Formats: sequence, C-alpha cells, structure tokens
Amino acid sequence: MVKGIAMMKCDSETTSRCLEGLREAEAHVDRPAELGRLEITVTPAGVLDAAAIARFRDLGVDRIMPLALGGWADQRIEFVETTATLARPSAHD
Repeated sequence: MVKGIAMMKCDSETTSRCLEGLREAEAHVDRPAELGRLEITVTPAGVLDAAAIARFRDLGVDRIMPLALGGWADQRIEFVETTATLARPSAHD
C-alpha cells in the first residue's frame, strides 16, 4: 500500500492541481487508517527559492527533494547548502 506520493518536476501550480485531484479521489476511495495521512513529496521544477518553498508549504507539501543537475562538485555542494538554508522553517519565521 502506498503511504505517500512523489511528484517530479512540478511547479506550485501543477502541484496545486495534482493535490486537488488527490482530494477529489480521496472522497471516492477508502484509505486504510493504518496508513495514516497521504504524504506529499515534490521535486520542484524551476528556481527553488524561499518564495517557492513557502508556496509548497502552503499547499501542504510534506517534503521537497531538490534536484541539482550538472555542474562541478563544488557547485552541487553549494546548491545543497543553499537549499538546506532556505528550507529550514526557522529561516522563514
């Protein structure tokens, strides 16, 4: 049984439409209680900045899995560090 769903290369608008479809489906499907709430994971498309992270949070996304393509190792490390800083809830309080 599926405990969550992962969406790849979605912006907040696409994610919103997908989540609306999931809510509609939820009205017609009995999800076993032992699975708990359906968890949502998104690998975003486009620029991932504080505003984008806030939009995903506002939609109810549980986790964001950024994807860095290409670049040198130091560029990927910088991407991970920057994304981690942006994603920390305390950075937006």
